[in-house]
Amino acid sequence: MLVNFKTKNYKSFKDGFEFSLQPTRIRDLPNSLLKFKKEKILSSGVIYGPNAAGKTTVIEALSRIQEIILNGHINNTTETRTFLKNNKLEYIPFIFAEKNEPTEFDITFIHDYLKFRFILKFEIGMFNSSSNRKILLEELYIDNKEIYSREENTVNVYIDQINEKYLNDGFTIDNYYNNLKMINKNIQNTKLFLSTDFPSFISKAICEKTIEWFDEKLCVFNNLKDINFYMESEKSLIEELPVDIYEATKRIGVIGSEMFFKKKDKDQNPELYSVLNINGKNISMPSELIESCGTLHFIDLYPAIIDSLLRGTTLVIDELDSSLHPHIIMNIINIYHDSDININNAQLIFNTHNPFYINNKIFRRDEIFFVEKDRDTKISDLYKLSDFKTNSDVDTRNTTDYCSNYFKNKYGAIEYVDLSEEVIKIIKRGNKCEEKVRE
Repeated sequence: MLVNFKTKNYKSFKDGFEFSLQPTRIRDLPNSLLKFKKEKILSSGVIYGPNAAGKTTVIEALSRIQEIILNGHINNTTETRTFLKNNKLEYIPFIFAEKNEPTEFDITFIHDYLKFRFILKFEIGMFNSSSNRKILLEELYIDNKEIYSREENTVNVYIDQINEKYLNDGFTIDNYYNNLKMINKNIQNTKLFLSTDFPSFISKAICEKTIEWFDEKLCVFNNLKDINFYMESEKSLIEELPVDIYEATKRIGVIGSEMFFKKKDKDQNPELYSVLNINGKNISMPSELIESCGTLHFIDLYPAIIDSLLRGTTLVIDELDSSLHPHIIMNIINIYHDSDININNAQLIFNTHNPFYINNKIFRRDEIFFVEKDRDTKISDLYKLSDFKTNSDVDTRNTTDYCSNYFKNKYGAIEYVDLSEEVIKIIKRGNKCEEKVRE
């Protein structure tokens, strides 16, 4: 489970943001809470804001720290290990910065009944610069105990905070101190201590547990088209669409009587086909020619939802509800909020423009996030609906019509766009051109 995520100096978030799934002391929708020991964690989060405010950046930042952990370094790379197969990994600081400042990531998550916190601060130079990169700070905590700290090329490991069962076989304090000088001397500026000397000399088990959550429990999708759960088999050229997925698809509307994936050769991505029964004959054709965008989007989305619920992953999706009716998304949200269904503590995080979900019966106040960008400074800010106190000028009690207040601009993170002036100019210019042609 994701507990908290903070970043600083990443894209438009010059001053950073904190995306916290730790609930506040409110009594909204108790079924939306997951449990870990004595703690409670939110099962979902929805992000609102106008275009170009930074909603997608919040999601991208999560995929950035994920790739850093999985690749073990802070260098740009086109080789990714997540579902974002076409994602180019780049760390972009605040574009309009006047001076060089480090980028920071700070993430807390729960995995295998342990609470991890990983902190990373690194220097990448100003936007579009060629400065040498280096890690300035790297820290790992487990259950609030500091496991190691690294400041540039100096590492300290707090052995007394590590459970003996996680130490490497044959580990001794004497060997550690004998190797510490060599570790500090050979540590590399852009590579994580977590994935280099720490597993070699201290604890391979802790390294693997930390990486495992990022690799298996955090699923960040910037584009659902990058996901294909049906490309695993290389033996068959035709793969059937699983019956349960097709049955679910029929509930939202499908034209074909059957659906399947087909690929012409093993190197080609499979294409989705629908079967039509016309005058007693079955005819198959590419689904994109006859099925609605919503149906195709659901077929991309549904396996990711099922996978998340089965494995208890944190599923993060950009534009989750694209082309889908709000009632479908509301049902998916309710599934994550239902403790009888969401038995593996899965989480759902997404951004959207649809105000339908700003509702006290769908989300808790501390699950609704807003992103707003200052037009002058170009700096983005992230905040929660629950940040507005109930005794302030903005009424945010759990009986309030949040959606109405949002459109009244009481929460910010909304822009009213009027294109009529620009359209009138174009039409006038077009009419003048037409008159000249007639002359």
